[in-house]
Amino acid sequence: MEHNIQVQTLPSGDLQVRLEEPMTGAQLVEKLGRQEDEFLENAYKGFSEARQSEMFPICGMNTVTVDYLVAVLAVRFKDYGVATKLLSAVITSPGANVRIKDRARDMKDQVMRELKTK
Repeated sequence: MEHNIQVQTLPSGDLQVRLEEPMTGAQLVEKLGRQEDEFLENAYKGFSEARQSEMFPICGMNTVTVDYLVAVLAVRFKDYGVATKLLSAVITSPGANVRIKDRARDMKDQVMRELKTK
């Protein structure tokens, strides 16, 4: 097996080189899953804060799109109160197109089913 070499630039401008032990397929899947969760959690926190403190558009997205994105991330992290509130806002928004309203309804139905099974 080959070793993975990871090179990182430190804030001081120096390079840090690490030699990682080889991983099995299962270990790699687990590691990538943890990284994905971390990235999505950071996105959830960042967009949640941005929608409360920034002016729209945010990252080129309007209010409806950001609300839907945050709602989907909230469902991922089982924050169902936030998710249902934002999905309701998307569904009742006069500026939202039919496609995003349909997706929001489907997601809200999924959340309600999840809450009933608890």
